[in-house]
Amino acid sequence: MFSGSKEEYINSRINSIFQAELKRATALGALFWIASSVLEYFVVPDNFNRFIAWRIGVVVILAVIWILAGYFKNIIIHYILAYAGILASSITIEYLILHSGGHQSIYYVAVILLSTFVFGLMPTRFLFHLSVGIIIYSIYLFPILLTEEITDITYFTNANFYVVILLIVGLSFNYLNQQRLSRELSIQYDSERDKKRLKQRDEQIRKLSDVAFDGISITENGIFHEVNTSFAAMFGYQQSEIIGAHVTTVVDPEFHDLVTRNIKNEYEKPYELRCVKKNGESFPVEVCGKTLRQGERTLRVTSIRDISERTRAKEDREKLIKDLQQALAEIKTLRGIIPICSSCKKIRDDEGFWHQVEVYVHQRSQAQFSHGICPDCAKRLYPDFYMADE
Repeated sequence: MFSGSKEEYINSRINSIFQAELKRATALGALFWIASSVLEYFVVPDNFNRFIAWRIGVVVILAVIWILAGYFKNIIIHYILAYAGILASSITIEYLILHSGGHQSIYYVAVILLSTFVFGLMPTRFLFHLSVGIIIYSIYLFPILLTEEITDITYFTNANFYVVILLIVGLSFNYLNQQRLSRELSIQYDSERDKKRLKQRDEQIRKLSDVAFDGISITENGIFHEVNTSFAAMFGYQQSEIIGAHVTTVVDPEFHDLVTRNIKNEYEKPYELRCVKKNGESFPVEVCGKTLRQGERTLRVTSIRDISERTRAKEDREKLIKDLQQALAEIKTLRGIIPICSSCKKIRDDEGFWHQVEVYVHQRSQAQFSHGICPDCAKRLYPDFYMADE
């Protein structure tokens, strides 16, 4: 990702494109000069013999430019090389024109081809193409005006008309193309910047999720795409072992239908179920999932919390409450008016049955009885024993 401003990014990308296209343009230019020489050999053999040295010279210059363009990386050097190639080609074309009819030469078409070649194959700044257009046209026009007497004004005017029109069209096309390229590069810069921000945000979210105590997962169509370290540790897996697995891999079979239904219905309220660790151990969890849409993709972000301790505490609390309620109920049975026999001291229960005092109390409390005899009863029951003592 480019670290500078948007304008710097656009300029950098345009320069990179220009540097790449310069090598391609010089290579194609050299091939064009060679091909036109072969064509000239068969069409105008006399001209071929007169101009072969100039053609070879410009091919050599373009070849050297191609080599230097690959060696140097400085954009200023590349612009200098581009101007050098254009100047060499323009001067060679002008030499052909001056020595094959002057202002009546058919080689003015080569000026049009060179302009088209430069405008079409070397995308760069508008000012570069404007200066190139001025150079090409000046090298074509002024030597003719300074060295010749224009005898065929119509032909020369038509030739200049075609050249000027082509230059105007080419410059207009280049200007529009530069605007389009700048817009595309601007969009590309924004896109790459947004991707970088999203990547940074995802990294931050991943770090936050890794330090979270709850297990967090991201799934698509029931398949794990991302899990944090707490999630993997909770189930006894490595993160790489879970990625690509189906969510039911870690869910107790009893709850498969519930989980599948909640995912399908995009259920977003917390609910409880039982999951299964890698070693087969089942444990209770609390699950809360949220649906997230990214374009055409539907993702589900799920938080899973191990509630084993909470469940055990809840069970212990419920047991304690039950025991206290039972004890309280038993204590209440000993309150109020208790019907007792004034003679044998048996107690009547709610169903009308009579019970010994110790039996009645024992059934309705946790009291235990041990049997003995009091002194008064002992004297009454065992008078002889007490008279002997006296």
